[in-house]
Amino acid sequence: MAKAKAATATNIPFAHWIFAVSAAVACAVYSISLNAPFVFDDLTLPMLQSGGAGWNSWRHWIGGVRPVLGATYWWNMALGGTDPFGYRLVNLAFHLAAAWLVYAILERTLAYAHPTLAARARLAAAAGATAFLLHPLQTEAVAYVAGRADVLSAFFALAAALVYLRGFRRGLNLLEAAAVLVLFAASVGAKEQTVALPAILTLIGGFRNWSGLFEDVRRNLKLFVPIAVGAVAGGAVILKRVLDSPSAGAAAGATPFEYFATSWRAIARYLGLSVFPVGQTADAHFPWSSTVLDHGAIFALAALLGGGWFLWRKRRSHPLALSGYLIALLALLPVNSIVPLQDVFFERRFYFGLFGVCLAVSEWAFLTFDGGKLWAATAIVGAILAVLSYGRVELWNDPFALWTDVIAKAPEKARGYFWRGQIWLNAGRCPEAVTDLTRYSELNSKKEAAGFVYLALAHTCAGDGTGAVRAADAGLTVEPGNGNLRWSRSRGLIQLKRYGEALEEIDRAIGRDANVPGYWTTRAIALSSMNRRPEAIAAVERALQLSPSDSDALRVMAELRGRP
Repeated sequence: MAKAKAATATNIPFAHWIFAVSAAVACAVYSISLNAPFVFDDLTLPMLQSGGAGWNSWRHWIGGVRPVLGATYWWNMALGGTDPFGYRLVNLAFHLAAAWLVYAILERTLAYAHPTLAARARLAAAAGATAFLLHPLQTEAVAYVAGRADVLSAFFALAAALVYLRGFRRGLNLLEAAAVLVLFAASVGAKEQTVALPAILTLIGGFRNWSGLFEDVRRNLKLFVPIAVGAVAGGAVILKRVLDSPSAGAAAGATPFEYFATSWRAIARYLGLSVFPVGQTADAHFPWSSTVLDHGAIFALAALLGGGWFLWRKRRSHPLALSGYLIALLALLPVNSIVPLQDVFFERRFYFGLFGVCLAVSEWAFLTFDGGKLWAATAIVGAILAVLSYGRVELWNDPFALWTDVIAKAPEKARGYFWRGQIWLNAGRCPEAVTDLTRYSELNSKKEAAGFVYLALAHTCAGDGTGAVRAADAGLTVEPGNGNLRWSRSRGLIQLKRYGEALEEIDRAIGRDANVPGYWTTRAIALSSMNRRPEAIAAVERALQLSPSDSDALRVMAELRGRP
């Protein structure tokens, strides 16, 4: 029996062992973030919204534009509540599965494109999959719960590509075509960015000439006709929803030319980071290019065109390099150059696009190095990428360090100050919170109410009631009906001992929304300060009805009960 097991082990290809080791290293790298708190857009996800509606209705989770993504969050919520460990573990599991699909795809495509060198295909595929697994550009998608959309959509897109590769040369049968369609739908249902998958599939086997590409499409019309119709119809619906969102379309704040010129820079930046991953940040400052010269837009475009021209010239000998380059561009097309978004650059958006880079690079390595040099290069590059990824994951493990890093690299962007200011405030570091939130209000051109609310709370925390009222008043000039601004103003007035005015303000907030526990707790504080104890107790009881575990309400109730 022992001999049989040993024989089986020795029959496992060396490339499989390389991938297994890379996967183990990836698990070690990402393990440090599994218990990290929710951060950034994580805090807007359904499981963290008030009421916990997801426990009662799965429709709450799958009713949006990304039902497949919502279904996975619902499953996480049902099994583990709001413990971030389970959510990050699922992200990591899908990342490992996506990397295995990359390995399988690269092995097939390399063998197809270079049949005389097929014996080395598996080793080169392991090298490409290792880069996909350990590249620091992937850390934002994997270590960030909200990044699951990118990982999940890429997983289904890669699965669709692998099914397509198994039969596209002979022509897919109906079952295979149906499987690709279902996987494509699941991919778009996780994140609409992969709507470009039909075009990507035409390139997946390598590109040498147009006639070969058209012949592949002709052999697989049973797939491409329905998938193209579905892509157009679904893309139209998705485009409308995205353009109607508060951060896209005209709301993005750029003219069409500015958006396109800036997109050239963003795409060049993604490709540059894939080759030289230094200077990463969770929230890059990416100002609009008003002319082709602004921020080097013309040079970014020249680099993109020059790279395309070079690979076009090499398409006979390196067909997968050109395919990989075009796949990377197509993967970015829905969020760069078509759909205008306010934030033109986020690293997680290149999660699927990195597959194209891995396809291109693995072919160059495949044709350049023999077996020994190839696996040695894989080990060296993999180790470097793992170290860089570990550094990025460490930041995602610590929200304060993450936003401090963002501010250091993008000091003129407002958002980092907003999030770090909240962390200071929650830690009771009031002067630091005032400094960061003041800077946020100075840099944020939109003058959103939330910034003024937190700034007012920071002033209250620092004992500056006048500053709190001033910050709330500034916000009320923008949103006069905002209940949170009335609430934060009331807290400042209480600190100034202007209790009657404070009670009027909090009653206005309650008139807007009577189901916010904090409003009732603040009302109780104002009433208590006016020696209206029975009314104060009634107010805090209302707060505890809305949220029995609310710490502020419990504290105020204890103080009221302790009074004679």
